Amino acid sequence: MTAGHVGRTGSLREFAPRRAMLLALLAVLLAFAPGTCLAQEAPQRVKRDCQADLFCIEGLAFAEHAEIWLESLGGQVLTLALELRANGGAASRTMRLVLERPERRKLLDVALPRDGDWQVAWDYTYHPGRAPARHDDSVTYRLPYASGQAYEVIQSYDGGFTHLGPLRFAVDWAMPTGTPVLAARDGVVIGLWEESERGGPHPVRRGEENFLWIEHDDGTVAHYLHLQHDGVLVAQDERVTAGQVVALSGTTGYATQPHLHFHVSTVAPGRDALATLPLRFQTAGGMVIRPEAGRAYLAP
Repeated sequence: MTAGHVGRTGSLREFAPRRAMLLALLAVLLAFAPGTCLAQEAPQRVKRDCQADLFCIEGLAFAEHAEIWLESLGGQVLTLALELRANGGAASRTMRLVLERPERRKLLDVALPRDGDWQVAWDYTYHPGRAPARHDDSVTYRLPYASGQAYEVIQSYDGGFTHLGPLRFAVDWAMPTGTPVLAARDGVVIGLWEESERGGPHPVRRGEENFLWIEHDDGTVAHYLHLQHDGVLVAQDERVTAGQVVALSGTTGYATQPHLHFHVSTVAPGRDALATLPLRFQTAGGMVIRPEAGRAYLAP
């Protein structure tokens, strides 16, 4: 699962060529590089998975072994939890890292089998910051759209499509691309990405969604996802107030239709780097503690 806005809602990145084909490719490369020895072989990149301007993970294949590398781009302090697998699970590793500065490090180095297919794969979750925050449960959130407007919830808590595991307390509202998105609570902008123009209903689009992160006074972070290209209307480190227009909705990333994904989360211990939190929303019809899929809620 790639998650963190970040709502990266889940991803498996893998590549499984036959070793013989790889060796044949290497032989062709060597044939056109006289004087090159095996010790100087160039790796073949088999997969590169980047999350905005935050970090990239890539798999590299050599003649006898494969490697998985992490490149931190230094745009944000992040907690990252990883599960790495190779050779059908014969080699695996789990780890938690705090990314604080630009760097490149090797995560896994595994020998390839002599015969048959092989595979390298990884799952991860991540969250801005390094320390868990304690949510102020007395807070009531406003709906993240304009007063007098109502939008249907198409996926709510424990939604069976993507709101599972660490993302269980997330809400998706169906809304046309370009709809103003309002801050649900006061806070400070700690991260944003608005450069993506790609989106669609295929899981390959996971990680391509534009997003906005707003940190609240209790240290929890609100995540507004799938925003329109160039659709963030506030600046890094800007203080915003509940009800302020902060973005425009869209359909970037893994999205079956235009919608706004919203959740509030904190750094979590254990297997996942984040945990989403149950919230209370103020609607025109009163307080809602568990939005229902299929219902539209009018913003007061």
